[in-house]
Amino acid sequence: MKYIALGFFFLVPFIMMGQKKAISQSAVKQFKKSPVEMTFEKENIDLGTIKKGNIEEFEFKFENTGSEAIEIQLVSACECSTVDWPSTPITPGESGSISVKFDSGKKEVEEVVDVDVILKNKDKATGRSIFKILSFTYQFGE
Repeated sequence: MKYIALGFFFLVPFIMMGQKKAISQSAVKQFKKSPVEMTFEKENIDLGTIKKGNIEEFEFKFENTGSEAIEIQLVSACECSTVDWPSTPITPGESGSISVKFDSGKKEVEEVVDVDVILKNKDKATGRSIFKILSFTYQFGE
């Protein structure tokens, strides 16, 4: 009887750990896909070496990998850039792009330029708009 009680004492923690692991894996699978998720091909674009005064045009391509439509409210960058973005909702599985036209003549030094993306979608936890920061870099040369 003593050995049965002792065996039970050591066996119960292992059973409980297995149940906890099964529950936590189930919870991860259930909440893994966020309702609002933009997956970008590149979040930072390196333009390389450019001549001062050149106009560079490029795109930040993305896919809606979430479970609800994404609506972009605003995209902004510095005064050296003009940006364009989709005005219609991007449904799950659909792709889109944010176009940037960079005028290097408006810059005196090399730097990292932020491109801020603000969604109409709200973060369920905070109730605030979802915000994403992209960037591009460049170097001046001949």
